[in-house]
Amino acid sequence: MKCKNCGANYRSRELFCPYCKTPNPRGKLWKQQRQAAQQDYQWAAGEVVPVLRWRAANRILNRVLLIELGLLVLCVIGVIAAFALGNTALQAGILQGNGEITEELAALYEEERFGELYARLSETELFGEDYYEYSQMALLYSDYESFCESRLRFFYEIEQQEAPDEYTVSRLVGDIHDVIAADIPAYPELTERNAAFAAQYRNEVLTFAQVLLGLNESEMETLGQEYLTMAEEEALTEAIWERRAWE
Repeated sequence: MKCKNCGANYRSRELFCPYCKTPNPRGKLWKQQRQAAQQDYQWAAGEVVPVLRWRAANRILNRVLLIELGLLVLCVIGVIAAFALGNTALQAGILQGNGEITEELAALYEEERFGELYARLSETELFGEDYYEYSQMALLYSDYESFCESRLRFFYEIEQQEAPDEYTVSRLVGDIHDVIAADIPAYPELTERNAAFAAQYRNEVLTFAQVLLGLNESEMETLGQEYLTMAEEEALTEAIWERRAWE
């Protein structure tokens, strides 16, 4: 499956994205279901086996296991067949329209319609090395767009209640860091053109952080780190909240 945060591909059973550590709800659900199944089996074994004689219980359990194994095999075969047919159809459609899709992605990129570019890459599941520059730019823009939404929320709360909510400030700090760091684990090397866009976004965010949030040089250095710990984010949030440079 593809991480919604960084675009990397990984197994759906993982609890977190191995690249950006974003929680994976599918992995959590799978783990819960697996634990529930193990508990049911242990309970059944504890209830049935002591009552029956060992040989009779062993025969019954063996038959049950064989039946379950057979059903499991059939289910797995059915799932694989369905997935193969669906994937084949999808790939056939993608290959058939590959030229058109490539032209569409190129047009969206050239026209700087990066939000639409992100949506199209997601719809067609074309995030990857074949469209490295487009994929990278789409994710860079996604971080910038998230910052813009947080900034809009920040101004709205100032207008409505004279001060932003502490959670709003905390989210804004995280979004500022994401734009400044421009760290996309699945696509680490910025292309020349994407680097120019990243620099443009970074300058806008830095100006906002210094002028409207009142961050000093030391705090800006912290924001510029590759990784921002939770403690550092909380400290920056508290400093911004107490300073109230926007007043």
